[in-house]
Amino acid sequence: MDFTTRDRYRHAIEKIAKRSRLHEADVARKAILLAGEGAAGNGPDDRAAHVGFYLIDKGLPRMERAAGVRLPFSRPFGGRQAVVPCTSIWARSRC
Repeated sequence: MDFTTRDRYRHAIEKIAKRSRLHEADVARKAILLAGEGAAGNGPDDRAAHVGFYLIDKGLPRMERAAGVRLPFSRPFGGRQAVVPCTSIWARSRC
């Protein structure tokens, strides 16, 4: 594995750990465990048998659930910030 890929995985592990209650080593172990489950269920050549699938690919949501990631406020809205009407708050602060 080249440096760029390792670095990308490391940053993904850091991000997941920061948004969960797990240490980085525990996040890495979970990725290995999920990849092992993927290999057992789909064979060793399947994409789900690789840790990268759970760190930076389509398996990331499963990894986040396994790690207990707390989603940022904007995530449930498709990555966009929710628009909250605050005109009444603004109006009260101006009076």
